[in-house]
Amino acid sequence: MRFKTGITIRKLILIILTFLYLQSCVDSIPLYQEDGQRKLFVICEMTSGEDIIADVTFTGSSGGAAPDILMKPDTFNFAIAEGYKDFGVPFVYDQTSKKFLIKKQALPLQTNEIYKFRGIGANKNSSEPNVTIPRAVNIDTLIFENVVKSTEQGKKITRLDCTIKITPPEVLPAYFHIIPKSENNGIWSVKSVLRDQSASKRLNHKDGLLIDYSRLTTNEIHLSLEITETSETNFVDLELFNTSSSYYQFNYYISNINSGNYDQNTEIPAIAGFNIKSDKAFGTFSAKTLSKKSVKIK
Repeated sequence: MRFKTGITIRKLILIILTFLYLQSCVDSIPLYQEDGQRKLFVICEMTSGEDIIADVTFTGSSGGAAPDILMKPDTFNFAIAEGYKDFGVPFVYDQTSKKFLIKKQALPLQTNEIYKFRGIGANKNSSEPNVTIPRAVNIDTLIFENVVKSTEQGKKITRLDCTIKITPPEVLPAYFHIIPKSENNGIWSVKSVLRDQSASKRLNHKDGLLIDYSRLTTNEIHLSLEITETSETNFVDLELFNTSSSYYQFNYYISNINSGNYDQNTEIPAIAGFNIKSDKAFGTFSAKTLSKKSVKIK
């Protein structure tokens, strides 16, 4: 897995380990078991309607051992179990991508259902790492104002203010990942958040921004957008993911450390980005469900 700015999983783990070491006053996760066995680092962000992909590596250590790929990955038995079933659907290791995979046909994800990640141990409360698939959030309308189009050096630039009106989510708390695209699959840049700025978090490692619904004063999100393309942009194709809290916390955290802001004092403790804290592994297990709306710019 490679993030937007080119950071690799290996580099990401090194950054995380360094940060945890520097934050030794925080109740951090041990990087080795007592017998010296290396822990696993897991990133599994499930999306309803898509294949399930898990990136699993060894962590290395804050003492200098480098992160490493799994040796003989086919000997690891990872699976996802739905609800309270005694059995799970096993991951298959894909040699091309070097990741573990469950095809969507083998395990269609159901909204409001709980899923457990098996094979990486239990958390301190003796439960397996788990996540519930959130329901899609309805995008009522997109309203555009202050539309300005210009041409610079042969490139078409479009600027506008966008109001996103949504139906209140059924389950709270709620967290969103918003990615505004063009009809050419270009990404609109969020130049500013025009209202409820404290509800938003710009991402440094992925496109778009995170929204904490509890911090919105209305059911509207107000953004100033800009895009530069070779041809005129005529649509905003909005992707709005309703996400699990684990997705929001991990990506909020990774976006901070990926910006090089190691001394940030956020409301999320350094370790809160990980909901996998087992005897065998640490990392993130999360889920998101997509809603789309495409509106022409007039």
